[in-house]
Amino acid sequence: RKISRDLMVVGDSCETLKKPAVLSDIFFRIGGFPSPAPSKAVNCLKINASHVIGDNLWIWRADHYDQVGWDKNTADTGLIVNGSHVYMYALMVEHFLKYQTLWKGEDGHVYMYQSELPYDVPRQEAWMSHHGTQKGYASLKVADHVKNFESWCAGIYSYHRDAPVICSCGAQVPDHENVVLHHTFTRFLNGHTGISHVINTSGEAVDATHRQACIIKYKNGVVYN
Repeated sequence: RKISRDLMVVGDSCETLKKPAVLSDIFFRIGGFPSPAPSKAVNCLKINASHVIGDNLWIWRADHYDQVGWDKNTADTGLIVNGSHVYMYALMVEHFLKYQTLWKGEDGHVYMYQSELPYDVPRQEAWMSHHGTQKGYASLKVADHVKNFESWCAGIYSYHRDAPVICSCGAQVPDHENVVLHHTFTRFLNGHTGISHVINTSGEAVDATHRQACIIKYKNGVVYN
């Protein structure tokens, strides 16, 4: 069965489009419906162009119903942003096998981000980032080279349903002066273990005994609460 590389691509390069693009009220779904074989992809949405606006996007790898499982409806990443000056309003990305959102472009802005980590990780060894040295994949990953990025109200949730695995952090960002995250929180929903930190190595762990942690502002490695 052929696997789709990217379900949707905006722009061929990081050049500015003739007119800014607006993506509004779009729903992606990988699997979870009756079919002869599981649905698969590598990435759902890839934004290569600059000056793109997203409004109300739900990017979902199915966690229940038919043809669902860690090795069945596989998909690595929900959203990859390569372009600059990309704005996202009400962005929901859930249950992908690696990063939920991977942001590589400059001057990105996210207003309200909701994300659940994958439910169906079978064992910790199957879910390791940074060449196998870090437990789990952060939901929101801003690439190390990015110098300008800002987000408001990002919520990242864990429900490790199938195995006692840990995610090292909810969001992972480079420590630069103009990379700023406002009101970022992690939440333990149910299941095993949880998330060790909110952003990078800052913020409390969440688990069955301490269900929610929040950082009011994170900037250049400094926490403001």
